[in-house]
Amino acid sequence: MPQANGCVQRSASRVNRLDTTASVSDRRVGDAKRRHFGRPDRSFEDSRPVSWFSYLVRPPALLLARLVIGRFGRIMPAGRRTLQDMRHIAVVHWDNLGDAIHLGPVLRELRRNVPLARIVLVSNERNSGVFFNCPYVDEVLLQAVHEVPGPGRTHGESKDSRQHVCDAARLLREEAKAHGKVDLVIGPNWLHPVFGRSYFDGLLFRSGLGDRLLRHRCSMSGPYRVDSLQHHVPRNLEILGALGASIEDDSLEMWLEPSDRAEADELLRVVPSGTCLVVLAPSAGQPRREWPLARFGAVVDHLSLKQASAFILVGGEEVKAKAGFSALSGKGGVIDATGMTSLGGLGAVLARADLLISNDSGPAHVAAAVGTPVVVMSAHSRDGDPWLITSPNRYRPWGVPSVVVQPASTILPCTPGYTCISDGPHCILSITVDQVLDAAAALLADQQRGDV
Repeated sequence: MPQANGCVQRSASRVNRLDTTASVSDRRVGDAKRRHFGRPDRSFEDSRPVSWFSYLVRPPALLLARLVIGRFGRIMPAGRRTLQDMRHIAVVHWDNLGDAIHLGPVLRELRRNVPLARIVLVSNERNSGVFFNCPYVDEVLLQAVHEVPGPGRTHGESKDSRQHVCDAARLLREEAKAHGKVDLVIGPNWLHPVFGRSYFDGLLFRSGLGDRLLRHRCSMSGPYRVDSLQHHVPRNLEILGALGASIEDDSLEMWLEPSDRAEADELLRVVPSGTCLVVLAPSAGQPRREWPLARFGAVVDHLSLKQASAFILVGGEEVKAKAGFSALSGKGGVIDATGMTSLGGLGAVLARADLLISNDSGPAHVAAAVGTPVVVMSAHSRDGDPWLITSPNRYRPWGVPSVVVQPASTILPCTPGYTCISDGPHCILSITVDQVLDAAAALLADQQRGDV
């Protein structure tokens, strides 16, 4: 196993939490312990109180916003006080691919709790392929959340958060005109709680019967609490549970079509039967999270010497512009599928693979959803803040055998004990080829023994 400059974290269980002993106890605060008589934190990652100006201006700003965007939710409760009473529910999700995959258990459990309700999903348009075949929602409303990505970038810049709210409100007003007022809106504060504390304080949530539902639940069963210091899958389900849902299953899903499997069949038809199939995903949403393509190439060389292997290179067209792409894609045994697969096709390819080797990015979560083991190279160091958004404690592959390879420590000028903040690859460069090979060998050996 790796030594010297880096460390790994292994997990084959979806219920394991990592580094819980290193959590920052004074930030383990959920909605049940919000500050009512003092200024709340600026964000989950910044414990300083918000400015007095922001604190005082928020109530009138919320009132003005509700008047400006127009109402789409019910004003009167009409006797609807529990989640099971809700007949028209909207889930709003603006985040990227990995977060969209993590939303699957929420949609499934929500549908199980309210089988007769109309459920609509307002989704980042980039994730349309994730939810296209989702059986738990009646309709998907697509919203433009990001600008067009620049050259060589996976994600474009996010639009202004106020624009997000206004655009979602417009879609929900149209939904209300066609299908009646919306009872409940959940979801928009899941990645970043309002003022770092509450998942239930946003404008969209307050536009329905959410406040009444929470008050009724608290009166019946006491204060609710969402533990922010955990992986996003159980945290998201706790948010749903706080609204009164019962939770039975936390497994991920991906809804593939026959055409997705046909796409994978066509791509893999040149791979001989019995060959070890390894998928390589060298892109990431931020350059600092990208392990060099030359090192992916070294991994290919070493694995090819140990056993008959085929490698599928996946990602968007932007991967082709990265340094070292030609050398990697031109290696023997490497099939270049960059820019060629749909999201469903990617899922079908990963379902056929023995292993994914990936940067900390969306394909790692797609692999988890289809049950494929994953090696992830993370830029977040082992001595970094254990509960930052970039930490594997929050975003490691869920429910599959996985190894997360991390730098042992941040490298100056990045702040010690925090995370990598470089514009380009920096701390991640301390992860060696041998570390990744050891991680891959361990997972492949587990499969051969039948432990996976």
